[in-house]
Amino acid sequence: AQQAFYTKINAGAGVQFSGGTVAQATAVLHTNNVLYLRGGSGGLFLQNADGSEGMYVANDRVQIETASTERLRVDSSGRVLINATATSFNDVLYVNGDGYASGAWRVGTSSTYVGKMTNNSGKLTFESDGDRDIQFQSSNNASIMYIDTSAKSVGIGTASPTGVLDVLSTDAQRYARFRAPN
Repeated sequence: AQQAFYTKINAGAGVQFSGGTVAQATAVLHTNNVLYLRGGSGGLFLQNADGSEGMYVANDRVQIETASTERLRVDSSGRVLINATATSFNDVLYVNGDGYASGAWRVGTSSTYVGKMTNNSGKLTFESDGDRDIQFQSSNNASIMYIDTSAKSVGIGTASPTGVLDVLSTDAQRYARFRAPN
């Protein structure tokens, strides 16, 4: 039979739930003053009253939903997916949609970086740390453009510019063109 409680229940050893559609779940206030909730074998879902927002902790992911749509997922491999539930990429961060960064995007390790991309007074700026060179590559690692910061030279189609501007094309139909404005 169902029992209704209209006063505070003190459960020093925690509360264990069983029956219904949940095989077993537990809530315990630990000695470090943190409330531990352990869901059933399928996970734990915290939701608002109408179920449109919530957080789901499963065996293979943690996900956050708003307006009944999944917005954020951290999967079992540690990848963070924003507005995506799956991706064929293995990147640590995957954003499905436009993003905005008010600061710099840095590339490197946690203690040093080799370069960063920033918004500098409305201009996209690529900045190397020290005398590191900047390179744009194709998907097969071919150099598209290479900037040698110490020699202050640019290579297009080559990663070894021999002059201030070095343009290399292996296609006879493609060549450098210099012209005055009309």
